Amino acid sequence: DYLNSKFLAKECYTKLCELGYNEAKTLSIFPTAEKNRKALEILKRIRGYRDSDVMAEIVKNNIYELEREELYIRAMNCKVECSVKSLAEAISILDKISNYRDAKKQRDICKKLIAEMQQTELKKAELKKHSENAQGHFQDYRRSSDELKWTLQRKDRADLISQMKSDVQSN
Repeated sequence: DYLNSKFLAKECYTKLCELGYNEAKTLSIFPTAEKNRKALEILKRIRGYRDSDVMAEIVKNNIYELEREELYIRAMNCKVECSVKSLAEAISILDKISNYRDAKKQRDICKKLIAEMQQTELKKAELKKHSENAQGHFQDYRRSSDELKWTLQRKDRADLISQMKSDVQSN
């Protein structure tokens, strides 16, 4: 019985390793770092089985590349949002993967977009200030115009009263 149980235990272990190996192989095909991390965990548990050690190294490299790709995609999504905050986040992410793809170029583009957006905001503020000044000048002009009309109306009334007095006195 003892020999048989030892044989059965080894057979179970081999089957478990084979199941784990096949699962890790399947998971490593998925193009996500998360699935590859799960595959690596399984491969670590079955070290020494078949080519699991070599496969683990390949999966580690895949994880590294997939993580960089995921960061790059996240940075590009932030760039598309095109707000100062999202562009700053994109720059932060791209700095982490500066030697990946065209990350340096994309970072420079984001910096340029932020500078342009800030310049646009400054111009808007300046235009708003000029607009408010112009509106103030227009209100001053309108007030002066109203005062002039009122003064002219008073003068016309005063002239009319004077004319009427002189007409009354001459009669």
